[in-house]
Amino acid sequence: MEESDVNKEQRAFEKWLDQSAKSIYQFAFQFGLSKEQAGKITEMAVLELYSKQDAFNRGRDGLLKLYQIAWSYIREKSPSPPNEKGFLSFEEDEMLHKEIILLEREDKVSLILTEFHRKSAEDITAITGLTNPEEKIRQAKEQLQIDQLEKRLQLLAKSYARLSTKVEVDQWTEEISLSSAEEDKPNDVQQEKQAPSKKSLYIWGIGVLSLLVLAITSVLTSEDYQNARSEKYIENLKIAFEQEIDDKYKVLGFSEKALIKLNYHEEVFSTRARSQFEKLIKQLEHQLENKEKLDRKVTQAAYEEILQSITLPSEMVADLMKHPLTNDRKGSEAFIADYFDKQFILQAVYTNIFSRYEWKLNSAKENPNFDLQQFIDENIKVEDDQIIQSMEKQNLHFQDDPIWPMLYPKFKSNALSQQMREALHKDMAGYMTLLEKEPFIYYQDDFEPIFWYTLEETVDGLLEMEQSLITSKSESMAYDFLFSQFGWIFQTLVKGYDGNAFVFDDTGQVKMDLRDSWRKMAASGEASPTGYLMGSIVKEMEVSGWTTSESYDRLEPFHLAMLMDQAKNDEAFSLSFAAEDDGGPEQVALNDLDYQDLVRETYEQFHAQHDFSVLQDVHPLVVIGMYYYANDLEDAETMWHLLINNDDKPPLEVYTEKWQPLKQPAFNGADSISVELGTNETNGVPLAPVLYYQEGNFEYGAWLIWDETDACWKVNSILFFIF
Repeated sequence: MEESDVNKEQRAFEKWLDQSAKSIYQFAFQFGLSKEQAGKITEMAVLELYSKQDAFNRGRDGLLKLYQIAWSYIREKSPSPPNEKGFLSFEEDEMLHKEIILLEREDKVSLILTEFHRKSAEDITAITGLTNPEEKIRQAKEQLQIDQLEKRLQLLAKSYARLSTKVEVDQWTEEISLSSAEEDKPNDVQQEKQAPSKKSLYIWGIGVLSLLVLAITSVLTSEDYQNARSEKYIENLKIAFEQEIDDKYKVLGFSEKALIKLNYHEEVFSTRARSQFEKLIKQLEHQLENKEKLDRKVTQAAYEEILQSITLPSEMVADLMKHPLTNDRKGSEAFIADYFDKQFILQAVYTNIFSRYEWKLNSAKENPNFDLQQFIDENIKVEDDQIIQSMEKQNLHFQDDPIWPMLYPKFKSNALSQQMREALHKDMAGYMTLLEKEPFIYYQDDFEPIFWYTLEETVDGLLEMEQSLITSKSESMAYDFLFSQFGWIFQTLVKGYDGNAFVFDDTGQVKMDLRDSWRKMAASGEASPTGYLMGSIVKEMEVSGWTTSESYDRLEPFHLAMLMDQAKNDEAFSLSFAAEDDGGPEQVALNDLDYQDLVRETYEQFHAQHDFSVLQDVHPLVVIGMYYYANDLEDAETMWHLLINNDDKPPLEVYTEKWQPLKQPAFNGADSISVELGTNETNGVPLAPVLYYQEGNFEYGAWLIWDETDACWKVNSILFFIF
């Protein structure tokens, strides 16, 4: 049967309304309302317009009417800048969004409608009733006082366009339709009931019994019954999961709700598990809606894998003691990766919990006879003794840190840590050293480094960490952190920090204690990246009387990373200290709007089909910018496509399933980025080291590599060491 013209018109109207509702949602959000308020106002405006659909035509008049209705609700609300971060793609866009929210109401609405909704002055007057919108727009721009404002507004408009809008027009309009559907139904005719005769009672009884057996069998196998069982199974799964979460937090000494009250719930212990569990439940509910049979065996396996992610560090260690991994390097590395993840999260959580003692702690530290344990006994154990005991069960103990202004829980070197060493593969020794001794170095106000341990102990730790890095077969947050600390210690021992005062004495010679450290590093041999680098430097220094070395002068942080990469791939060490060409490294400021725009536009072109022809002739600085931009947008698929194809690259489905956002996005903290082209290669393939800087100091970087197949630059590795 063909659809009537009336029904076609109705469906066309609802489709138009759905598209228009998204604009209203953004309008409310841009004005400064929360996402929840924006959603509610959109719903009210849509329903009001839907009930009056016969009073106007679609198109410009209808859209203006929708804006008028929405404005009547919005102007009654009190906007406030959002507290959370990450609601827009770029920090600069978030800052401008917040500044716009603080404008005067009439100036603000005029600016929003003209810049982000392309409304004319006539339209703005029709929507708001303002008679002078051009003047209001001019005043708004004057109040903002931002350089390159027009360009910034264009970029902000692009961020708004990517904003996730949650509007459910179909559901809202359906509620109106259903409310009028139950009308004029005919009454059911009552059938006369006749009592059965006595002669038929016996036969009737047998019949009823037979029907009852058939009914029970039918019910147990019916679709409704199976659906009911599946629904009950899902509900029981939810209850069981919540109980598991509660049990874990009881062991930790606090609750999930307590962290939310502390405004610290973006990265709590159960974050990943909750996300995975919600995804599992959605999959099950989707199968139920499509009348698919639930595979409980598969579901149970997925559920148990989720629970594994909230196994506490103390539980992991207890299991390790029962099932040692001394001869299992792969299993040991997986253990370390998981253990580091959980310990770091718990360190951050406990630090936040005890942050309320910061002022009292700093006041107490002014006493030259300050004793940390006495401070804890007199101030903290009175209120939070249970939390301290729970924290120490995870082998986290407060460290008397002379620099850090807060109570800092740290993994303790003790009998338990020694048992862990003995139960893990020997190649994990560097990871255990890092857990036990981090941080190795502090910096005073004048940036003079302070070593927590003797230089001999520090070099021993450095070489132990190097061995673990070389033998690691997979990358993880634990690997990134180990490499960052390894690079930081090496750089401080060899180059100092913020100048060479730490390395050279007043006569211009390398200090005596550092000479012994350098000799020990060089003695690790030419099979060691550290030994390879320091061997030539020590020889040249000895010849010059410990004053100069050409290799020392040309040494850059990425040279150590390059050698480490070669060592992991069993390649012969090859390092060029050749001077830079006349042009030097190419560099760009990260706040350069043209650079940001180029990164965004190239990302949009590549993201659509992941067509590598888009990246041909694209500069490596743009490629690495796209990689971090995709990270900010949580676009794991694009990040995967930008990685070079090698044996370590997992399949796309595995990568996206296990993907987590990078902890240190490139655009936070650093102020410029540079790349050195033409001087580095591996096995004849060009490499491009990318360095990030903050106020002239190297921060962290990446290696890009040329892909001959696709004729473009791709990401080879991301480095998270901080010097």
